[in-house]
Amino acid sequence: MLGTKYIYNPSTLRYERARISVLSIGSMILGLFLLGAFFFVGLVYVQNYIVETPLEKSLTAENKALHHYKIELAAHLDLAKIQMSELESKDNSLYEKIFETKKTIEKSSVENLSDKEILLADVSAFHDIAASLLKKFTDLNITARLRSNYFGESASVKKEDIALLTKVPSFAPIADFDAVKLVSGYGIRINPFHKRNYHHDGIDIAGPRGSEVLVAAPGLVTLVSYSDLQAGFGNYMEVDHGNGFVTRYANLGEITAKYGQKVKKGQPIGLIGISGGSVAPHVHYEVLKNGMNMDPVKFLIQGLDANQYELVWQASRKQNQSLD
Repeated sequence: MLGTKYIYNPSTLRYERARISVLSIGSMILGLFLLGAFFFVGLVYVQNYIVETPLEKSLTAENKALHHYKIELAAHLDLAKIQMSELESKDNSLYEKIFETKKTIEKSSVENLSDKEILLADVSAFHDIAASLLKKFTDLNITARLRSNYFGESASVKKEDIALLTKVPSFAPIADFDAVKLVSGYGIRINPFHKRNYHHDGIDIAGPRGSEVLVAAPGLVTLVSYSDLQAGFGNYMEVDHGNGFVTRYANLGEITAKYGQKVKKGQPIGLIGISGGSVAPHVHYEVLKNGMNMDPVKFLIQGLDANQYELVWQASRKQNQSLD
């Protein structure tokens, strides 16, 4: 029969049909397996490295485009950051010149990302980051333009007006002033003695007995008054700053400035204590413009950033009991 294998048997001196052994079967199977594996590896290699599907061609073209535009994206990103930095710098400079304090800056999570993290983000995240940066840039641009227009057109200051602006009582009458020390604000409050509502013409700022009271702006001491009566302003003084502004410091423990003395902004003029109708150590502080009482908190801008001023403003709005 065709294909049948015979081997010579010396014992019988005859050719006998060869029997199939387990070893030969195993060798045949192993050979077929190796041949199949080699064939499979070859197909995979051809599929991955030689033959390209339409999808792979599309992805390859997209990768080339992304690699090409990555350089442009990085350049635009750097330019946007430089422009935002310049806008923020100008905005902060203007803020410090007006309010004489540094502006509180809060950075968003996007600003803390590196260029590499932004460029390697997935499509959805990259769009969110780009939208966030664009919004911040737009907001900064609008804010800078509005402030520039306002101060350029509505609030322009002539050279001869600078001296008048320096005399506005913008300095707090005690050192390290904050919202915690403002215990009663301007307006309708509860009187500490008869417990009825009355108009509180100033603000009460608490402090340790003997701590210094500071003048809010340069001016001339035009009134010094002492009183032992347990009512009214007690020991108090007034400073005329010109341009219609006068500040009053009442319920003092001591007055250290003299009548007719010229004083500079921030100069000590008295000490906190208890005098007149006072129930605790504090300074009762008033601001008058052309003889009319104004809310002093509206002038206390020097040395406070936006967040600190907001806390002071909120503290001054509480309808509580005054100290005098």
